[in-house]
Amino acid sequence: RKGEQSRRLKDTVGAFAQVPKLPKMLRSEEILDTVVQGVREGIWVAQVKRPDQTVRTFWHTDIDEIALKEPSMEVLLPEFATLSELVPELLEHQKLPGLWAEKAVSVQDVYDYFVGGHSVSLSKDGYEETLIIPKCESDEIDAAISQAVEKGIVWLTNGPASILNESIPAGVFSVSAILRQPPREISFHELMSENIPEAWKDDKTTALAIMTALSALRGVTLPWFTVRSAIEDAVRARWLELGNSNVLWPCDITGAHKVTLQIPAGGKTPEEKRKPDRPKPDGTLIAEAVLEANGIQDLADQIPDITRAAVGNEIKFNIRIEFGGQTVPDPESVKKINELLSYVSDKLKLD
Repeated sequence: RKGEQSRRLKDTVGAFAQVPKLPKMLRSEEILDTVVQGVREGIWVAQVKRPDQTVRTFWHTDIDEIALKEPSMEVLLPEFATLSELVPELLEHQKLPGLWAEKAVSVQDVYDYFVGGHSVSLSKDGYEETLIIPKCESDEIDAAISQAVEKGIVWLTNGPASILNESIPAGVFSVSAILRQPPREISFHELMSENIPEAWKDDKTTALAIMTALSALRGVTLPWFTVRSAIEDAVRARWLELGNSNVLWPCDITGAHKVTLQIPAGGKTPEEKRKPDRPKPDGTLIAEAVLEANGIQDLADQIPDITRAAVGNEIKFNIRIEFGGQTVPDPESVKKINELLSYVSDKLKLD
């Protein structure tokens, strides 16, 4: 009955020793481990009352050692519990069951998830199990979202605003703001004129132009943190160099339009520098590109069809592997990679 369901599971460990009707267990640690595991899986909510009569709750997290020793610790069913706080890490993409039904969720969706009594279905070993979500007040949800965005756990967008790994500016946070999984990292070659020619002019560009062009390609305004990190990596690796500007780098988004970038001195782009200086035979066509690891796998999948399409003509695959950057690679890593490459060809060797 509802009255029985709402009764708190108070002093769970001690009850097994004190109530004659309950089965006896030789070790109370096993009962405590079960409670801790249930709280970690979201089945129960643990609650500790502080001296000032406020409470601290635990749900889908570990109970710390101090709380475990508190005689005031209680265990509640989620439908009758209100979370005192929401751990920001729980908002990570696909962390909580049923919250990320879509690739992106609104702040309002998070409010609805923690309205109290909301249930989700979990598939377990061929059957469906219902999990009740405890209530959490909107102020605590707002605080968790703000911390999650600042820590880079989730990415928040709202109109033209795109925030990750920084505090949310005043006026950007609202119930219609969208939470997303942080975007994938931007590789060096994505910044170059071969991929975003509209951002470059006379081998020069700005940080804002790069951000605008990359955002257009991905169909969403990218967070400045992600673009800035890619530019910093490219500068450290000498793919790009900072031009003359009066803005201290790295800077925030307000100075991005003043940060000028250019191809390093030498007259060649990084793409051109990688190309071997060898003449191209008459009648021969050459396709060159920098491929990530997944691109190599995709190419391997297409080789049978490429070979069939080239029947009657000679086709060769020249492989160039670059390892390292500004710092000399670790000798042990070089040795390990060379051992792996030897399984492909004795001629493939880093030196």
